Amino acid sequence: MARTQTRPADSRAGSALSNGTALVLGGKTVDGRSALARRFRDVYGELRNEYATNSGGPITPSADAMLRRAAQMTTQLDLLDRDALAGDEIDIKLYTTTSDALNRALAACGFHRQLREAKRGVGAGARDQFKGASSFGGMLIDVEPERNDD
Repeated sequence: MARTQTRPADSRAGSALSNGTALVLGGKTVDGRSALARRFRDVYGELRNEYATNSGGPITPSADAMLRRAAQMTTQLDLLDRDALAGDEIDIKLYTTTSDALNRALAACGFHRQLREAKRGVGAGARDQFKGASSFGGMLIDVEPERNDD
């Protein structure tokens, strides 16, 4: 029995989302030049780079999906932060729920472990090694309380 190929051999045969030429699936026109689209692309690229560097291997489709979700939640939280800092009321339940979901998405990709290791390190050298983790909300990532095993 011949195996069927799950991914197209030619990257041009995949969806625009899979091959990186579109931010979202078809059906909705998205101007990739807007501030929000640029922010999403920046965060997504930084998360992918950090994940690839720390995992030491290729980015799997499941990890890529989680990184895409994390980038989207980060941009949505950025909008809520902007509104709150401007003095506008925000939906605190939405903010908290999105923050928690972002934390879980980043944890699923291993970012919480990196932050914990950086905190346990000695001096600034160890923190510098993992400084990228803090750029995505280090306080959000490390929500587990430190355990006192006395």
